[in-house]
Amino acid sequence: LDVTERKNYKHAMDICDEEYDNLRSEIMNVARNASLWIKTYFMEHPDVTVSSPTHFRNVILESWMVDPCDDDNHNDDDDDDDDDD
Repeated sequence: LDVTERKNYKHAMDICDEEYDNLRSEIMNVARNASLWIKTYFMEHPDVTVSSPTHFRNVILESWMVDPCDDDNHNDDDDDDDDDD
């Protein structure tokens, strides 16, 4: 959220802020483990049906393996500056 958007949310936080690095690390641990468990055990169970298993496995669950705040995945507000004027 940019500064103007944060004003609209009393308790808004940017999980990518450095102060939340430890929390985000724990959340990513849980997400990665859950992704692997779902792929390895849950989806392999004969009673489990997923409407788009390839998409679910290759897109949704794979996205849980990636920290959205890593430089390649997170658009920092500073990157939006347009110095070409």
